[in-house]
Amino acid sequence: MAYAHCHDCDWSQDDFWSEYGTGWHPLRADIVKNWIDYLNDAINGQTTIVMDIDWAKEAGVAFEEVDGAAEVRILDFVAYELECKASNIREMHWLTDKEFKNDPNRCCPKCGSKHLDVD
Repeated sequence: MAYAHCHDCDWSQDDFWSEYGTGWHPLRADIVKNWIDYLNDAINGQTTIVMDIDWAKEAGVAFEEVDGAAEVRILDFVAYELECKASNIREMHWLTDKEFKNDPNRCCPKCGSKHLDVD
């Protein structure tokens, strides 16, 4: 996995994608399966999950503190995950590393700088 970023401003994009099933993809089967498993848990009565409290605070999801951890509604967690994926998809400028490398007019979509890098 690699992501593009600008050295002259704070712009960056999520990891480049691969064709589904061959590498990183925002809707990989294991990611989607986790969401389905959580939703099945909620359907079957487990309505909350316990998360790291720092993660919950940073994510901005509603939670109740329980023994120093965050108890988060499963629906809120899955919604947060889906919103993050949607945001990542919207923000992609170059989908693949190949597309990035082959762009003859490659510049930062935010500030126009040519000082881009891949990490």
